[in-house]
Amino acid sequence: MNNSVHAALQSALGPLSQEDLGELSEDVVISNHRAESIICHEGDVEYILYIIQEGSVAFTKKMENGGEQLL
Repeated sequence: MNNSVHAALQSALGPLSQEDLGELSEDVVISNHRAESIICHEGDVEYILYIIQEGSVAFTKKMENGGEQLL
């Protein structure tokens, strides 16, 4: 895996051994998402760690009145 993936992992998780970096890198999936796309939904159970390297994300919470609150 490339150095930018290793840097992103260490930035998110702290210092890691080369062995740990190697193992984690095997499971990395790099994806790009268009603006305004939904990556996951509230209440979904996922076993994924998202590391945002470029751009930004918004988190919303569903409200009882049917609306959404930006967090």
